[in-house]
Amino acid sequence: MNADWVKGVSGNPSGRPKMNEALKKTLRDGAEDAVRVWREILINPEEKSSDRNKAGELIFSYAYGKPIQQVAMEGNVTATTIDAGKLSKDQKDAIIALAAQSFTAADDASTD
Repeated sequence: MNADWVKGVSGNPSGRPKMNEALKKTLRDGAEDAVRVWREILINPEEKSSDRNKAGELIFSYAYGKPIQQVAMEGNVTATTIDAGKLSKDQKDAIIALAAQSFTAADDASTD
């Protein structure tokens, strides 16, 4: 537990940084094309099933929002907050490697 954390005080009082307006406009201008590409991948039976699944997931996520995922937990469960700024480079690299393994395993499972 981080002893520097003060209950009721934001860790980011100035909020999320604002995105450059020109960049935001450029991204929004390309959004329709991106959705069109996702749809083409989704309906093309020659695309890999993992790509078709991902395209469908993206379309549904942006159209309806991501579904709420419920997780059943048993026993003595304790939430832990980690200050990423205090992690060593080796610790950060280990977390990234674990996340990459998790995504790879999920991708492999979706192609079965």
